[in-house]
Amino acid sequence: AQWRQALSQERANRLPHAVLITGTPGTGRNGFAVALARTLLCHTPTERGFCGECKACRLSAGGAHADFLRVAPEEPGKAIGVDAVRDALRFAAGTPTQGTRKVMLLSPAEAMTTAAHNAFLKCLEEPTPGTHIVMVAALGAALPATIRSRCQRWLLPDPDPQAAAAWLEAALNAADGAAQV
Repeated sequence: AQWRQALSQERANRLPHAVLITGTPGTGRNGFAVALARTLLCHTPTERGFCGECKACRLSAGGAHADFLRVAPEEPGKAIGVDAVRDALRFAAGTPTQGTRKVMLLSPAEAMTTAAHNAFLKCLEEPTPGTHIVMVAALGAALPATIRSRCQRWLLPDPDPQAAAAWLEAALNAADGAAQV
């Protein structure tokens, strides 16, 4: 349902400049965020999202799209420091090179230091036209209110237990079938 809402907002040119995607671990927050970023950069998006075939999709799939920036800790479990955020601010201030949009993906957002939060506020308060900020956090409440209030928050719900059990059973059956081949 959240994906359909995101696509609807994008098609209507009503997607906010900053989105905070939250949800419990395992809900696919990062996959959702990457798919959203790729859809925003795609030159020929379909009704389901990015096409996967255009030049922008090939570049983003290969991690080489000039208008896509991932901001993450240098090592898992470490903080996102103010220098990384300053680099992101320079990216956000520039103009797109491959199309009409740029996308910054920041994950996990709660890994930012206090100095990084303060520096990042400028980007949220004075958005550059055509720049979208997608932030991912397990718990949005862990972020300062000044950050949360400047983003549209999207909560990815936990999967329905019956749907999760059916998916798990299908995945296990597929794994058993692959092991027997």
